[in-house]
Amino acid sequence: MMAKGSSSSAMVVNGPPSPSRVLLKRSIKVHVDSSTVAVPDLVDSQAQAVCLSIEMLNSIFQKKITTVVSIPPPCRLNFSRALKSALDKVLARPGYLIVWLHLLLLPVCTLNLYIPKGTGEERCGVRKKLQIAAINQALCKWREPNGCFVLVQNLLDLTKHSAKQQRPRRKKEDNTNIQACKKKISFGHFTAVIRVLFSDGIAPATSETLHDLQKKHPFARPPIVPADDITTPSLAVEATAVLAALKSFPKGTSCARDDLRDQHLLDAMSGTAAAVADDLLQSIAGVVNFWLAGLFPPIIGEYVASAPLIPLLKPGGGLRPIVVGTI
Repeated sequence: MMAKGSSSSAMVVNGPPSPSRVLLKRSIKVHVDSSTVAVPDLVDSQAQAVCLSIEMLNSIFQKKITTVVSIPPPCRLNFSRALKSALDKVLARPGYLIVWLHLLLLPVCTLNLYIPKGTGEERCGVRKKLQIAAINQALCKWREPNGCFVLVQNLLDLTKHSAKQQRPRRKKEDNTNIQACKKKISFGHFTAVIRVLFSDGIAPATSETLHDLQKKHPFARPPIVPADDITTPSLAVEATAVLAALKSFPKGTSCARDDLRDQHLLDAMSGTAAAVADDLLQSIAGVVNFWLAGLFPPIIGEYVASAPLIPLLKPGGGLRPIVVGTI
């Protein structure tokens, strides 16, 4: 896997187009906490449906916004509650696109990395406090009517402003290999450090690079989905299996385009959030089973089932593409 910051030159080569009919008819039992999915919540979601769209999700994914590696302890309970609410809304109305958009946009809208506005904010202690304040403020805004839409607009405006008025990079930021090594050492990935030191970096974003990637990953036609209802029960997983899978990821595992990291989910079930960990895990397992059963709007399939290809340069020439998929 590769750190988020090192994939800035990644080219997005989507998988095969989504089949025209992926929403399969299956019967699946899920538990939805009625205390977190109230009628007013769904009404608010309906109001936001006018604002949010799949195009907006695509715009956010293309911005490559970085999220925090780990959720600060003072923010974990609030994020856990927001995540469970988003999951339960999906469980209540899986065919409703807007609730899936909320779920996919939650991490990037609330956990995005705070960018210091001056040298005084770059000190470690000050930056940590500002990061905590920024996350809690975003979570408060998220709970407001149209809060998701407002946060998305803020992110789009922020990235547009940053592109126009970008501060000169400091000298130490030029050596990306050293920065990547320091991060991997902090996670105990010593073998990865050696690979980084001997790496030739990422291939330039050119038409030749894109052509080489397409040769290695040629177009494949979408699978044929049967028109008849599927009577065979879909695969279902227990919450314990989901937790075991989350714990199996190496520390420091990168995120995909939705910016949700494995560590985010583990953080949302630890510390002060441990009290609601069991309920959150049940909701996560319920949504996982919805994916396995095909109970989701087909249009979002390509945003979850596909992943950017990161073209690394081989020492002897050529490309070695790696993929960072959705957790």
